[in-house]
Amino acid sequence: MADLPRTVLISGCSSGIGLELAVQLARDSRQRYQVVATMRDLGKKGTLEAAAGEALGQTLTVAQLDVCSDESVAQCLSCIQGGEVDVLVNNAGVGLVGPLEGLSLATMQKVFDTNFFGAVRLVRAVLPGMKRRRQGHIVVVSSVMGLQGVVFNDVYAASKFALEGFFESLAIQLLQFNIFISLVEPGPVGTAFEEKLLEQVSTAQFPGADPDTLRYFRDLYLPASRELFRCLGQSPQDVAQVIVKVIGSTRPPLRRQTNARYCALTALKAVDPSGRLYVRSAHRLLFRWPRLLGQGLRCLACDCFPTRVRPGPAFPGKPRLEALEEEAEGKTDHTSLQGRSSRAGLFAADPGFQAGDGRRNLSGSRSCSGRAADFPALRRPHSCGRGRYRLGAWPEASWRPLVAKRETELDHDRLEGAARVQELGSLA
Repeated sequence: MADLPRTVLISGCSSGIGLELAVQLARDSRQRYQVVATMRDLGKKGTLEAAAGEALGQTLTVAQLDVCSDESVAQCLSCIQGGEVDVLVNNAGVGLVGPLEGLSLATMQKVFDTNFFGAVRLVRAVLPGMKRRRQGHIVVVSSVMGLQGVVFNDVYAASKFALEGFFESLAIQLLQFNIFISLVEPGPVGTAFEEKLLEQVSTAQFPGADPDTLRYFRDLYLPASRELFRCLGQSPQDVAQVIVKVIGSTRPPLRRQTNARYCALTALKAVDPSGRLYVRSAHRLLFRWPRLLGQGLRCLACDCFPTRVRPGPAFPGKPRLEALEEEAEGKTDHTSLQGRSSRAGLFAADPGFQAGDGRRNLSGSRSCSGRAADFPALRRPHSCGRGRYRLGAWPEASWRPLVAKRETELDHDRLEGAARVQELGSLA
């Protein structure tokens, strides 16, 4: 007997990510979902209904929902057969950008009312039923700004940080009820909403902001933001596809970033827990070296840098514990490994290795980057103007010290692996 379709309630479906997600789930070839696509203003439902096509009225229904109203939430749930929601997608949100001094407290509260308290209000409404059935999945469309602050996005980032902390805390409890929480973290997404927002703030006056801050905002931040969206922006369809996979997963992840190209930026904060590296790097790139920032974004856009950063010795095709054990016992053939994605430029003893050939590194991801300061070797044109580096074109004396340095670090990693294996053994 086929499983009954899961009821999926999605907020904020009038456009963008919510619209695309509703359509993709409703058109699922296996018809696993019954989608309730909601929006605050039903006058904007035309685009969604046109995109849904034949799915409208079959696997997709449109309903009114204002996440800032308890009455609206209760009325929406009462229209769902049985009132049971299997998957809740908190997507409704508003943006806010600009100098802090030029923003009113009422405007800031509106952002939190929608982005944070709106999500909390929906969860409170569906959670009793999920707990009673001992199953459910809550998906939250967060943002990379919930992982790191971004200049002139202070309030918006704060609302996403609040989401991250709230739902991570809640996830611990809900596992006991077989309810999963997934925080989906897009980077820049090219939508009409974003374009309209940037256009509005470019001409806004922001009373209360000093002239220097306004100049930084208009002359530095806005051009950099447009370049960021141009180089790294995803489409709503791309983000929706990631969410569809998260919903269909048998073991949903707590967090999932949608944009691999943006991971290099979020890694700056992960590498240095003190936060100094990220804050100082972002400050210098925006205020001192804006041209370098633009060049770096173009490099990210053409995949010059690794897109996945994972600490620790992990090897392609092998379980993590097995890799640790081999490291501890000295069985790993390090001459075949090309370097860590988070420390590009530390290469194994292969004088013919060419940084940029797309081989897999220790993290199991594809990397094409070497460190230019270490390898001022022959360059080959790249789509962003960045060269590729080949060790074989240089005398042994130029790369041998680097190999010795790499071998020393591998010895240190081996000792760490041995300590880790011993620790795991004592726990077992």
